[in-house]
Amino acid sequence: MLEDSGYSREYLNKQLAFAPEWLPADYVDALAAGDHVVAHIELAPPEPYLTDGNDLENMHHEFVATFPRFAPDYFPIATDNGDYVLLHRRADGGIVCGEADVFQEEWFYGPYPSFSEWVQARTGPDSEDGYTSSPLEASVPEKTYTQRHQGAVKELDIRGETFEGLDIHALNVGDSAFHGITVRDSRAYYLRLERCRLSEIAWEDCEASHVSLLDSTLEYIGQPIETGWIETIDGCTLEGVTLTGSAAPGTMKLVNTTVRGALFNLSVSADYRFTQLAGCDFSEATLHKVSFPGVDACRVKWPKDKQQFVLEDWPAIAGKLYDAARQLISASDKESPEYLAAVKVHSAIAADNSSHAQEHGCSSINGECCPERGARYASELDPAGQDPTLMETINQLYAPYL
Repeated sequence: MLEDSGYSREYLNKQLAFAPEWLPADYVDALAAGDHVVAHIELAPPEPYLTDGNDLENMHHEFVATFPRFAPDYFPIATDNGDYVLLHRRADGGIVCGEADVFQEEWFYGPYPSFSEWVQARTGPDSEDGYTSSPLEASVPEKTYTQRHQGAVKELDIRGETFEGLDIHALNVGDSAFHGITVRDSRAYYLRLERCRLSEIAWEDCEASHVSLLDSTLEYIGQPIETGWIETIDGCTLEGVTLTGSAAPGTMKLVNTTVRGALFNLSVSADYRFTQLAGCDFSEATLHKVSFPGVDACRVKWPKDKQQFVLEDWPAIAGKLYDAARQLISASDKESPEYLAAVKVHSAIAADNSSHAQEHGCSSINGECCPERGARYASELDPAGQDPTLMETINQLYAPYL
């Protein structure tokens, strides 16, 4: 992992195997040298720091899923308040770097002719002069949408139809039913479905964001729903539905909802109102590689086989576990299962603490956590989907506190 202040080349080659071959050398050199913070922006590390596996790879996966038009020639290296720091390969082969609001398809800082020049601009005395406004160049041409929908509609009953080229923007749909429909080559932004019933829905080559599902029922959706599309699920029943995302903590709000399907490879983080997951029932759901950093696990009804991973009064043990994992990291060989297991535990605790501290301004590691933190769902204790060679050490670290 980290060697002195940076990463070894061997480790970087392994952890960047997923990345495009055009990554510029100055960016890779910065990772190797340990230059991971630029002004106030922390570059996503190619290791399991705040997520399980590889923070940088998980962020890239989420970017590709959310912004497919920009995925081929854009590579995110950091996020900052919902915006991205991007490397972009232009048509002439040149690689630029800057900060962008991808939802608005706009650069707002740069881009600069190289990663190094972006760093220099951000850290130099004239950093405030870097703010600009220019469009992002999409890697894939924008689709032609032929059916624009916005406003508000109610009491629809649509069955067995196929739609193509829908362009949904700021649309509220209420008291409606949709069954057996297929949607192709469409997009939906700021779609609100309230008191609706959706069953056997399919889609192809679609994109969406800021979708809200309120007091609605989703049944037997044949393909996973990306949590990056969703803003809020409140008061819903999901029957035969799979929610999937990435290991990077997401901002989807999930409350007062019963899931009788699956939660797969996703992370849902705390909110400032202490309401995340309140009133949720997962007792009949399949949970696989999920985490809920900063969220009080007592708000949820868990499956029987997962209840053992809910640790009561988490602030009382968080600091001790964190220190124990850190000590084992220092004492272990970097290639050993003990080291990797300790990093996994350390990263999970750090992610939980970061999520709670960001929203509530207190830490569960140093014993100053507010009482609302409550219990924690310790997903790293769940052997499902985990490397069995790490589980013995993980269980040993937790044993004194279980």
